[in-house]
Amino acid sequence: ETTSQTERSRSLHKREKEEMTTAIVEFLIVAAIIVLLILGIVKLIRGPKGAGFASMTAFHDLQAKDKQAAIKAVIEHQAEKKMEEQESGEDKS
Repeated sequence: ETTSQTERSRSLHKREKEEMTTAIVEFLIVAAIIVLLILGIVKLIRGPKGAGFASMTAFHDLQAKDKQAAIKAVIEHQAEKKMEEQESGEDKS
């Protein structure tokens, strides 16, 4: 009877180990899904980083002609400043 009890004990222990391993794997899968969902929600809330070229162009087109000229002048001034910085090796970006 001792051999039979030992075998049952080993079988029970092996089954418990398998169940624990399965539970750990299931937990990790659920945790990964939750993390991915949270990251997706955060990304949706934060929105895109900065204005893209298309939105800048649309914004420019909606402005009155004098505002368009002013925007163009500011952009050109910033570009000239950037070129001067790059040429002198003082790129601050």
